[in-house]
Amino acid sequence: MVGGATSEGGNVWAWARRVLALPERDGAVEEALAAAEPDGHGLTALPFLAGERSTGWHEDARAALTGLGLATTAPDMLRALLEGVAFRLGAVYERLAPLASSDHTVVATGGALARSPT
Repeated sequence: MVGGATSEGGNVWAWARRVLALPERDGAVEEALAAAEPDGHGLTALPFLAGERSTGWHEDARAALTGLGLATTAPDMLRALLEGVAFRLGAVYERLAPLASSDHTVVATGGALARSPT
């Protein structure tokens, strides 16, 4: 068994909802995220709020969000951060895929992932 760990998923979601004062469970944020064009916000996010685990293992890495403007919204920032998380998961997968058999199974865990409707 091979794997790669990240600390970004649920931690980024919880941090962004708290800091950006987004509602917890009304569904409006999720609807706005789903309706938004991928990368339509013009932001770039490095979601390393707790350092980086896979693939570089840089514990001192920190998050960054660039491209902010007067029209940037809280959901834009959350979307950019979550896209950064997805990019990180893709990077882990790219590293692991050559080591796996052609009929491999990807297993993802975590509270936020388990509660996600999609």
